[in-house]
Amino acid sequence: MTGKELLQYEIEQVGKQIDACLDGMSDAAFHSPCAPNGMTPCQILEHLSEAYVAFAAVSKGEKHSWGSFSVHDKSKENLEKVFRECRDAASKAALAGEDDETQKHAYDYIIGHDNYHVGQLVLGRMSVELSWNGEAIYA
Repeated sequence: MTGKELLQYEIEQVGKQIDACLDGMSDAAFHSPCAPNGMTPCQILEHLSEAYVAFAAVSKGEKHSWGSFSVHDKSKENLEKVFRECRDAASKAALAGEDDETQKHAYDYIIGHDNYHVGQLVLGRMSVELSWNGEAIYA
């Protein structure tokens, strides 16, 4: 397996885990923090979307001003749409990149960062939807 193939595999796997967290998530869970002072899934999706936009900038040698990205319509449907569009664009850019720096940034801004937030999404959903099985992310 090449480095690029591993990168693609990891991007796809963590993407499936995020999808599993969001699939059928109630509005109550979507707007509840994962822990005291933690982010809600709503906030996490907006934050991850900004990370993907930041990746696009950084991978072109530009800087990103954190906090400059905002989604005005914070409905679950719209945030999921924006999240998927931003993630898809970042994933394609990551896989199109040929240099080591792009692949390192892809790990930092997509793979590692997504994995970090998957745990929060699982914990948040499990705390509101008591019957939801967190192991569903591995199905």
